[in-house]
Amino acid sequence: MTTLYIAEKPDIGKAIATYLWPDGSAKREKNYIEKGDTIVAWAAGHILRQAMPEEYDPEYKSWNHYEIFPKDWKLLPSADKKDLLSGLGKLLKKADVVIHAGDPDREGQLLIDEILKYYNYHGKVKRLLINAKDDVSMKRAFDSIEDNEKYQPLYEAGLARERADWLVGINLSRA
Repeated sequence: MTTLYIAEKPDIGKAIATYLWPDGSAKREKNYIEKGDTIVAWAAGHILRQAMPEEYDPEYKSWNHYEIFPKDWKLLPSADKKDLLSGLGKLLKKADVVIHAGDPDREGQLLIDEILKYYNYHGKVKRLLINAKDDVSMKRAFDSIEDNEKYQPLYEAGLARERADWLVGINLSRA
């Protein structure tokens, strides 16, 4: 059974790997660290982005089109992070269990959940809430891993904020 930890940022991913393998025995790759059937990978902030208006409809390229309210929201890979996203997608195909290690706030919840939804991941997902990288805090976090479903309202709050920002930014700029 393969377990994949996904941190929001490289430094948290590396802290998780150091906690799991303090002897440094894990194999380091460009965007993940692994040993046996456990992989620690990371995002780098937003690796998915909201589509721009013209990516919904070419007519929206003209600022004369106002108001824009997407019915079906689109997330697209950020141009400079396509390789990172693709790598996470390949790792997700191997994962039986994902440990969501995004920051313990709505944005951190959103960033990793978006990746899981983008790749239509349907395996088991747990939530690891890391508040600090010291040994005591890491132990407390690992001792308190929960089902990620408990944090669905936090994801929805992050999603609502992201979409509200888009709607206000796009529509007020055009107005």
